[in-house]
Amino acid sequence: MGTKGQRLSVTQVIKHEEYRGSLNSYSHDIALLRLSSPAQFNSYVRPACIATEIRTNYEYCFITGWGYTHYENGYG
Repeated sequence: MGTKGQRLSVTQVIKHEEYRGSLNSYSHDIALLRLSSPAQFNSYVRPACIATEIRTNYEYCFITGWGYTHYENGYG
């Protein structure tokens, strides 16, 4: 993997309970992965920011992921 990448085993996948895995629906497409050992944080590997409370004033927004960055025609 070189000095920047890390290869870690996943021991558990916890999917969102409402995820259905449809090709045309991306609702609830999130999961948590339990790693077999801790990742070593560096300039390439960082923890994701996860909100710890529900806010309705929209002062802060945390977004992470790989995929669509806009919503168009029912997709993304």
